[in-house]
Amino acid sequence: MIALGRLLGILLFGAGVSGTSPERPKRRATLTGYTTLHDNALRLTDVRPWLEEMGVPGAAPLRGGGGGALLTAGRLTLEGSGCGSGGVHEAEGKAASYGVGQGALDLGMVLVQKRFLRVYTLAGVGGMGGGVSLRPEGGEGAPTNTGWGSLLLRGGIGIDLVVRIWRVGVMVGLRAGYQSAAFHVQQGEGPELPAPTGWFFRVVAGPLVSW
Repeated sequence: MIALGRLLGILLFGAGVSGTSPERPKRRATLTGYTTLHDNALRLTDVRPWLEEMGVPGAAPLRGGGGGALLTAGRLTLEGSGCGSGGVHEAEGKAASYGVGQGALDLGMVLVQKRFLRVYTLAGVGGMGGGVSLRPEGGEGAPTNTGWGSLLLRGGIGIDLVVRIWRVGVMVGLRAGYQSAAFHVQQGEGPELPAPTGWFFRVVAGPLVSW
């Protein structure tokens, strides 16, 4: 947690004294809405060991989707994003339904601003949570339920490739960094479901407007 706090401080405040490209952006503000093309954060949440311990082996890895929006004003960036996934799996006379999601708000500073390239820091806070419901096939008997929630802290970098025609354009970007969980809470039956922590990266794309 201390190391992550230092990383967030460096990304957010250290950028203020770093050098920027001598080429100034032609427009001072942009707004981008995007969809997530690939995100490994959901794969960090692995419910398979929990299901195996509860007698439901063979579940597939989590896959889902997400999106977000990015606002830039001068050198300041503000980005909100989220993702989620869920599934149903049946094995050995039991059926399990499970889901997970997370969302965060990231603040950053532009390090490089070119005509087709933008690089900036990310320092974010948000929340994440999930749950599993396990029941006998046929609906007989009471289900076994458990759910969890955590505070999400993350830091990293964003890299965008932008193509503009007048005031509109298209952005394809990469977000990469490290995320940590704090104040983890779990309720219900069964073993602990850990929060997803570790290195993350996601690929995003969407339309852009500038003014």
